[in-house]
Order: sequence, then structure tokens, then C-alpha cells
Amino acid sequence: MKKLLRILAAACLLAGATATAAAEEPLPTLGFGLRAEVPSSNSNGVGAPGTWLCVPIRLGAFRIEPEVGLSFSRSHLGTGTQVEARSIGAALGAFYQFARTAHSSAYLGGRLGLSRTSESSWSSVSATRAASAAAVAGVEFFPSPSVSLGAEGQARLGESSNDKANSWLLARELVGAIAVRFYVR
Repeated sequence: MKKLLRILAAACLLAGATATAAAEEPLPTLGFGLRAEVPSSNSNGVGAPGTWLCVPIRLGAFRIEPEVGLSFSRSHLGTGTQVEARSIGAALGAFYQFARTAHSSAYLGGRLGLSRTSESSWSSVSATRAASAAAVAGVEFFPSPSVSLGAEGQARLGESSNDKANSWLLARELVGAIAVRFYVR
């Protein structure tokens, strides 16, 4: 994960070093996208959903990005027990886009999120609620003005609570993500 963050930092520096001051044609301001997260190996699921549907809204050099995330998983424990988990989340990101070239840009910002995960097995059902805040750095490649392919790294802090344990857990995790965004207007 540290290697991914170093690569993202180098890409941000490279994008900044190659920025042009030439006048640019206006970019579309509204779109939709899909972002998939890959948590670090020591992640404890503070920002549980792994796939997010986002609505990027460009406001000059800034981008606001409301998101809804969903995740479903099924695993088998060594005892033969099957566990199913369902997560839903909502997040809001705010980013400053800088160092834009003809086909790339870098961005920095933050994301606040809430999630709820339900786990069930033949013997029990539990729910976990989480709130998180993340610092985000990313890069985007624009094969056309209305499509972007991106990668980002997040340093996330969060707090979660399990309904059965009646306790709170403060956690930190590093997350990598890839995204595709389509701008329609």
C-alpha cells in the first residue's frame, strides 16, 4: 500500500511539472462514475462498501462528488458456517483539481462517509455502523474531454460501532481506488 501511495505522489508531481498555462476549452460540469476500492491488508472495514456510484460536479477548479456505495460478500468459515455481509454507505467528497494538462490532472481533497454493514450466519445477525474521514490524493487521465480514468489513495480515519458489543472502535486504514467517470454536460 505504501508503494501505491508513493506512485500516486510521483504521478501528482509529474502532472504538476507538465502543466500548461494555455487556455483550455471548458470541461463538462456534471457526470456519473464508478469507483472501486482496494483496502490495505490490515484494513478493518471502516469505510465498508467496496464499489461506489458517484456523481462528479465540477465547479471551476473544484469538484464535489456525492457517492453511494454497495457491497455484498459471502464467506465460509472453517467450521462449515457460511457468513453473508451486506454494506451500504454514503459519502461526500470535495476536491481541488490542479496541474491540468490536455489529457491529465491531479487532485487533492477529502471525503466524509457513513456506512452500515449487516452480517448474518445461521446462528446470529449483527450490524456495524461506521463514520469516516479521509484525505485523498489522485490522478486522472482523460482519453476524451467527457471520460476520465483515475487512481487515488486515501488515508482514512474512522470510528465504528457494533450493535452487539455496544462499543466504539477507532481505526485507521490506507485504501487505493480506481475510478471511471463519464461527464454528460
